[in-house]
Amino acid sequence: MNLTIRILLPAIVGAILVGVGCSTTYHKEKADDENYEIIRQIEADVFGETNEFTIDTKYSGRDPQVFLPQELIDGRRATNVLRLNLDSALDTAFKNSRAYQRQKEDLYLAAVNLSNRRNAFSSIWSGRANPDIEREADGDVKLRSRSATSLGVSKRIFRTGGTITAGLANDVLRFVTGNPRRSLANTLSVSISQPLLRGFGKRSPIAENLIQAERNVIYEVREYDQFQRSFSVDVVNDYFDLLGLKNTIRNNYANYISRSNATVRAQARGGIERPINFQLALQAELNQKNSYIDSVTRYRTALDRFKDRLSIPLTSELFLEDGPFGELEKLGLAPLEFTTAEAYGLAVEKHLPTLSEIDRFEDSKRKILVAANQLKTGLDLEGSATLAWDKEEDYQKFDVDQVRANMGLALDLPLNRVSERNSYRSSLIDFERQARSLEQTLDSRRNVIELGFRTLKQRRQNYENNELGVKIAKERVLEMMIRVEQGNIDQQSLIDAENSLIREQNSRVTAIVDYQQARLQLLLDIGMLDTDTAQFWLPKDAAANQPAVLDDIESVRSAPITSPAKLFQENQP
Repeated sequence: MNLTIRILLPAIVGAILVGVGCSTTYHKEKADDENYEIIRQIEADVFGETNEFTIDTKYSGRDPQVFLPQELIDGRRATNVLRLNLDSALDTAFKNSRAYQRQKEDLYLAAVNLSNRRNAFSSIWSGRANPDIEREADGDVKLRSRSATSLGVSKRIFRTGGTITAGLANDVLRFVTGNPRRSLANTLSVSISQPLLRGFGKRSPIAENLIQAERNVIYEVREYDQFQRSFSVDVVNDYFDLLGLKNTIRNNYANYISRSNATVRAQARGGIERPINFQLALQAELNQKNSYIDSVTRYRTALDRFKDRLSIPLTSELFLEDGPFGELEKLGLAPLEFTTAEAYGLAVEKHLPTLSEIDRFEDSKRKILVAANQLKTGLDLEGSATLAWDKEEDYQKFDVDQVRANMGLALDLPLNRVSERNSYRSSLIDFERQARSLEQTLDSRRNVIELGFRTLKQRRQNYENNELGVKIAKERVLEMMIRVEQGNIDQQSLIDAENSLIREQNSRVTAIVDYQQARLQLLLDIGMLDTDTAQFWLPKDAAANQPAVLDDIESVRSAPITSPAKLFQENQP
């Protein structure tokens, strides 16, 4: 049999069988193998380590065609009872969150794009046949080929912009189905092209596309890691918000019970005291009952938002353990051990989105060189070799003496470079835009850090003031209760004292939660928050975290503040 046919026919048949035989599962697994490996490699380059990564969910592996909407509808009606602590809440969030899953898929798709770009530099096989049925004048019906059957391979040579292509062509179908000595043609060809000036090496647009795809995966890996940290902080902050609301509910309920008891006492003294005291007590009781009901509604609304963040059905009953709030109260307010300037320096080195913005600035510089390269004269080294034979008597042998070859240079003078010129000018504009964008990023980072420190200081002072306020308000309530019992003051004075106490108690809870949130956010904004550490939300050194001694009223009252005159530099010459 013709040597070319012996090569081509099994290849074509094999390609058809492979195309038919390989399942979609096989292709999915091959895609996952390559793209997961890309992510692992780049994670190792960026962070020095890699973590387990998969985009599979509970729906992966299901046949989409038999996956009905009713299953999702029924699933969101689930009435499970969940009891979570902060660790299990984080686990649930990362397992179920739709936003987190989308971020993982964005990273995977960036790897897919890089895989496609790399494929352009690998060996690319191609095969083609155009069979059809023809009826000849004598009435015979035969299988024919409209054009030559071919099998070829092309490969980009490294990243220099060059290509090499090899191919075999033969009218295989005509040979197999008709007369093997009738119009038989065989062709073996090899061609090579290598830019020498314009489009050479890393300055070629094709190489630049590959480099940028690699850079984009780096950015997406950083974005994914930053999202993990930010998402963890959001879950922790929401959890502490809810614990704060639970404490507010308890405070409001205790105050309601106290008001109710006060109403009973005022009613029992009705023949001794003025009726106005009973009316005031009853009004205060009803007002506090409303406050309690409102706080329960706020908690349930916030709890539904938390369920949505965790992507669990809103119909589920969710109960949260109070332990983390007690631990936070015990450990106190954790200070940060560096200045604003030191924090900014760390952010430039550690904050992942800032690092990506710096690298995008470098990308814009590289693109200028690529655009400038396109303004050069085009000079390509080109060569080809072809062997064709169609002798009827001996078509199984290659005759090297019949090889036709050529080698030469293709010159493309830069007589019209309007498009390239405009691209180059646009790259310069993009560079300046990126420079301004980097300036804005750096200024915004400094502003965020300075605001974070100011907020942290403000919330520490608020906490200390509230802590002292609770102490004073409790003493005042006790005093008012004694004086009311003695008949020295009316009920309104006691009501005012109790209102003051409940406000201070709730404000103290809010101050603790607010400080905790500001501290975590500032660490995140600096790039110094490691959310992989166990209980990363808790301060580590309890002894160093305690606020000022609040028994000394003067120490709190005399805490320094800036006067308006100094703040605005008034009365300056």
